[in-house]
Amino acid sequence: QILAATTPLKTQNATLQTQYATLQDQYTALQNQYVSLQAQYEFLRNQYVALQVQHTSLEAETKRKIAFLQEQINTLSKEKREIYEAVSYTHLRAHETEAEIVCRLLLEKK
Repeated sequence: QILAATTPLKTQNATLQTQYATLQDQYTALQNQYVSLQAQYEFLRNQYVALQVQHTSLEAETKRKIAFLQEQINTLSKEKREIYEAVSYTHLRAHETEAEIVCRLLLEKK
């Protein structure tokens, strides 16, 4: 009778050992997936940080270019204003050449 009672226990024990081995394999597979996902996460995190640095750099470069262009526009605007600024007749006379003096004098005689 004892032998008869131990046979189902041996079968049950073998089944439990098989289930335990399966669960261990599944646990190992999940651990490997976790490690792989951690590596992917770190890789993506590093890429994100690199992109943030690149974005900051491009943003700073863009701001510098905009400031440079604004400065150039201001300079050109100032030069344009200086070209068209009105000057007095006395100022013109102070800078006229000999040829211009002769022409002016000839025109004033008429």
